[in-house]
Amino acid sequence: MGSIRPVDYRGYQGADMEWLSTSDGVRERTFGRGFLVGDRRGFSLRWTTPADDWDSAANRQALDTFLRTFTYTSG
Repeated sequence: MGSIRPVDYRGYQGADMEWLSTSDGVRERTFGRGFLVGDRRGFSLRWTTPADDWDSAANRQALDTFLRTFTYTSG
């Protein structure tokens, strides 16, 4: 936990990160994916859920859908 891993996301160079935190007494787990889409533009996507729900089928499906369907417009 807390490591940074290189990733290719839709042909862009990026990095995946995961970490734990506590908010209002609830232990949370966050996945972050940062990636560059050009010389001066990048994105940081984050997905946070209660840590106890992280491995649930519903959470994994939602995260997979989020990463698969994220879109942006260049300009």
